[in-house]
Amino acid sequence: MSGMLRNLAYALRQLRKCPGFTSIAVLTLALGIGVSTTMFGVMNAVLLRPLPFRNSDRLVRILSIKGDLVGGPSALDARDFGIENHTFEKLVVYDTWRKNVAATSGSTEPEQLPVGLVPAEYFEVLGIQPLMGRLFTAAENQWGKHYESRSEL
Repeated sequence: MSGMLRNLAYALRQLRKCPGFTSIAVLTLALGIGVSTTMFGVMNAVLLRPLPFRNSDRLVRILSIKGDLVGGPSALDARDFGIENHTFEKLVVYDTWRKNVAATSGSTEPEQLPVGLVPAEYFEVLGIQPLMGRLFTAAENQWGKHYESRSEL
C-alpha cells in the first residue's frame, strides 16, 4: 500500500511540473468520460430498454434485403412466410409510408406525416388498446366490408 501511495505522490509531482500536459490529459479524460456516458445513455434508450408492449422480448421484425436496399418483405414474401410459418405464434404484416394529410395554419402546402396500414390483429399482437373509440374488427379486414361496418356506427 505504501508503494502505491509513493507512486501516486510521484505522479502528482510530475503533473504539477508539466501544466500543459496535465491540462491535455485532464481534457482528454473528461472528453472520453463524457462521450462514453452519452453513448451508454443512447444505447440504453434505444437497444437495452424493452419496448413498451406486452411480451416485447418475443417481438420480431422481419426485413428483406434486395441489393443494397433493406425494407419490409413484399406482399408475396409475407404470404409465403404466413403459409410456411412453424416458428412464430402470430405473424402480422403492416406497411408505412408518408402521406399528405393536412395543411398547417398559414400555409397552403400539405403536411406530410407517416401513416400506416395495419390489420386488426396488429393491436392484439402488441397488446395495446385505443385511448378513445374502438379497435376495428377482423371482418373489417375483408375487402368491401369496411364500408358496411362504418354504417353501423
